[in-house]
Amino acid sequence: MVASHLRIHIVLAAAAIAMAAGCAFAAGRTHAEKKESVTAQADVRTLQFPAEQSIGSLLSFQPKHENPDAISSYSWGERQLSGAKGLVKVVVPAHHLLVLDANKEVFARPELLNEVPAKGIDVLRLSAISLADNEDGLCDAALGHINGIKSLKALTVDRSEATDAGLSKIKDLPNLRSISTFLSMINGSCFKDLAKLPNLQELSCPKCKLNMSNLAYLPKFPNLQILDLGRDGIDETGAIQIGKCTKLKDISLRGNRGFDDKCLSHLAPLKDLRYLDLGDTRVTAEGLKCLARHKIKFLTLNQALRFQENQLKTIFPDCRINYCAAEKSVTREQRQLYAPLK
Repeated sequence: MVASHLRIHIVLAAAAIAMAAGCAFAAGRTHAEKKESVTAQADVRTLQFPAEQSIGSLLSFQPKHENPDAISSYSWGERQLSGAKGLVKVVVPAHHLLVLDANKEVFARPELLNEVPAKGIDVLRLSAISLADNEDGLCDAALGHINGIKSLKALTVDRSEATDAGLSKIKDLPNLRSISTFLSMINGSCFKDLAKLPNLQELSCPKCKLNMSNLAYLPKFPNLQILDLGRDGIDETGAIQIGKCTKLKDISLRGNRGFDDKCLSHLAPLKDLRYLDLGDTRVTAEGLKCLARHKIKFLTLNQALRFQENQLKTIFPDCRINYCAAEKSVTREQRQLYAPLK
């Protein structure tokens, strides 16, 4: 009897070990299959650049934004893959974009951009600030040589001396979806020419000295869905034009301290609006009622409105609301303290 029970226990133990081994094998196979699937999704690209010198760095990044359609973001998670010189083979991870971050050689010899492959580059980053009189117009000159990069999805000239004249040179880029001009020297007159880009969906121009009359070109963009005009001095004149861009889904107007409830009322026709940043504006909870029927998913407001959160939740019951503190203004004394020496 004892021997019989012992045999039963041994059989059961062996079965348990076999089952555990089978589960481990299945788990291992599933993990391997997942790993293989991820590898399969990665994009291997072979690109030919000028052989004699590097024209920049190749980076990969995945946009980080509440709106999954947005490319421009200030929290890019970047990883350097290679230099842009000679024949280069890079592996771009799944759901990432390949960036060419141009170096000083491009601004010294902008014709080098003519040798960038027509296919393979997703994002081009041009940023140049002149340090001498003979360096003026470097970024504008480079912009005249990018029309051959047909695969380009996004262009950024952030923190540069790019002007409207330079951006108006952009044409015949069928895949271009996003342009970012943060802290550049544009006044918006380039919008007239940029409106001819058929697939441009995202325009990010915060902290630019925009002329409100140039916002009249915005409704002419055939597919504009994402607009960032933060800290651009947007007033009612500008709000009227923004309200005519009927395909807009995502708008940032943060830091426009003249933007009030009356300005906001002009955005009421934008029925597809889902993401709205009104931080550091003069908009009130009462004024937000004009958007009560909109299906807004993410809303950013002044920190002071947190005390009216119950009322806001009544207006936007299915919306995630964030609150931000107002940006501190630079005083006259601070400007004088850090002004260049004469």
